[in-house]
Amino acid sequence: MNQNKVVLHVLGAKRFDFNGISGTKVFAQQQSDSLNNHDVVGIEVIECSAPLSVFDDFKNLSFPAEVMAEVRFTRGAGGRAGLRVLSAALAPAGKASGASPAAKAA
Repeated sequence: MNQNKVVLHVLGAKRFDFNGISGTKVFAQQQSDSLNNHDVVGIEVIECSAPLSVFDDFKNLSFPAEVMAEVRFTRGAGGRAGLRVLSAALAPAGKASGASPAAKAA
């Protein structure tokens, strides 16, 4: 499956293990485009899925954090696209500048 590297502005992460189903939820932010979308103001929060092991990638970071993430697009609920974070590390300083905070192509 096709994988990409992007910079995410991560607000936090939460792990779960419930009835044998485990994983991580990653919460990233995207600045709203209120000039073009009059239905949204402020910051939009995007929830991404990840394997349970990805939670460890976030343990030693201070939040919010710019992270370089390896991601894969998946089929989400209702046929919508979902974003799965496969790994994450603190983004190099030069990668995050000048791009939008949600998902920036590396």
